[in-house]
Amino acid sequence: MKKLLILSLFILAAFNLVAQRVQPNKKNLVPYVLEQDSVKGYQIFINEKNELQFICIIDNIDLFKDEMYNKLVTYFTPPYKDAKSELTLKDRKLGKLEGNRFLKNYSKTGYEYMNSTTKTNNVYTFSADLLYRVDIKKKKIRIKFTVQRFKVDVQQLPISSVHMDYAKSIGRSAPLQLMRITDSEKVISAQLKNSLNKGSNISETKAFDDLTTICITTIEEVKKIMYGIVDNKANTDDW
Repeated sequence: MKKLLILSLFILAAFNLVAQRVQPNKKNLVPYVLEQDSVKGYQIFINEKNELQFICIIDNIDLFKDEMYNKLVTYFTPPYKDAKSELTLKDRKLGKLEGNRFLKNYSKTGYEYMNSTTKTNNVYTFSADLLYRVDIKKKKIRIKFTVQRFKVDVQQLPISSVHMDYAKSIGRSAPLQLMRITDSEKVISAQLKNSLNKGSNISETKAFDDLTTICITTIEEVKKIMYGIVDNKANTDDW
């Protein structure tokens, strides 16, 4: 019996360890996004793959299924041919649309700090791939956006030979998981690391905010099209 108890505890501890490794850090996501947007009917969360997901159901649409399909195809069709931005699936019978949109340079932030005795400015420019899926049923549609990661180009002024560009999954970015800020400001290396972390935290937080704004704006535009509030703004550069 004792051996069985020990074995059970060991299995439970191993399970908890695995769960900790695969579960993303969500503690900062709730106050940052959910509280301000849940009242509008969105589900916004970081999934088990550290991807950002938006899900919204728009119902009570006074259109036939074919009418909804045609309007959505027009809206989500990119204004120009681009492998990074395309409508990859159009199925009228099943009522499904899938595609991807490359958000090039969608967010830009500058951060100034002292690198030894030199005033330095890092300019962070973010790009991301937004995957979308739309399911159409009678009188309602479901929109799902997924953003897996973003790519960051960092330009350092005055120009440095240090290569600072990076890519990161959304669930590992600020404000979801802030990088450690060192306490010491006395040692130059610690001071520099501190400044770089602060710059990354500030820029990634703004990039996350800009990304949620893009998704929410798109959902609101689709709502207006479905409810006939505005004309279809198809093939615009700010899709």
